[in-house]
Amino acid sequence: MGALNNDSGTYWLDLGKKGKAQVYCDMYSMRGGWTLFFNYMHLPNAEVKILQGKMPNNLKKNSHMNLKDSGFSELDVQELRFFCTEKSTQKFFWHFKTDSPKMISAAFNGDQRKMDLGELKSTYGELQFPGKVVMWTKAMDQFEMQDTLDYVRNNPVGSFWDKPFGSKSAGKFWVVKGSEKGNDRFECGTHHKSQLESATAYTHHTVWFRGDAPTEDFARQRYFNKEIKKMETEAQKLAKQKEEEAKKK
Repeated sequence: MGALNNDSGTYWLDLGKKGKAQVYCDMYSMRGGWTLFFNYMHLPNAEVKILQGKMPNNLKKNSHMNLKDSGFSELDVQELRFFCTEKSTQKFFWHFKTDSPKMISAAFNGDQRKMDLGELKSTYGELQFPGKVVMWTKAMDQFEMQDTLDYVRNNPVGSFWDKPFGSKSAGKFWVVKGSEKGNDRFECGTHHKSQLESATAYTHHTVWFRGDAPTEDFARQRYFNKEIKKMETEAQKLAKQKEEEAKKK
C-alpha cells in the first residue's frame, strides 16, 4: 500500500528476478496504491512508437510492459484502472476501473483474446475526472457502457494499444495508434472520421494496476500527512523570508 508519507511520483520497485526498476505510482486516486504500466501520449501530428517491454517511470515517456515480464504474478493484481484524455474538437475523458480476471490476464500477456466483453461490462466501475473537470466531457458513462459496449478485439499481441475495446454502435473506442498501416488512430471514447482528424488529436492513455486497495483510514491519514508537510514547508519558507528581511534592516 505504500508508506503513510509517500507521495505520487517515481519509486524503486523490486521486480524479483528482474531486479529493481523505477516505476511511477499514483498514491491518491481512489485511495492510492496504483502503479503505472501503460503510458502513451500523442501530440498533434507527432509519430508514436509502441514500445513494449519497458515499465514507464513517468507520465511523459511512452512505453508499456506486459505484467508477466515485470516479475509479478496475477495474484499480485486485484484491479486495473484505465484513464485517457483527448483534446480535439472537444475535451473528452474516459476513466474506469475493473477487477475482471480476464482483463487482468490480458494485462499480463498482452493477449486481447483473454478479454471477455460480458465480464468487462459486469465489473466496469465508472470513475470521475481526477482533477478540475471544467470543460471535460465524459466519453462513456456507466449506463451508456452497459447499453452500447459491444466490441473487444482479438489481437494476440495487441495489449491495450490496438483498439482493445469500444462501442461500434455508439462510435466510441479506446485506441493508441492501432495496427493498420498508414491509418494511425488515437481515440479516447471517440471515433474519428479521417486519419487526419486523428493525427491532430492530443491524447493521453494510461493503465494502472494495484493489489489490495488501501483502507479508507489509511488513505485519509496519508492525505493529512501530506497537508501537514505542505504547511510545514510553507512555514519554513515564511520563517526564512522574515530572517532575510531582518538581516537587511
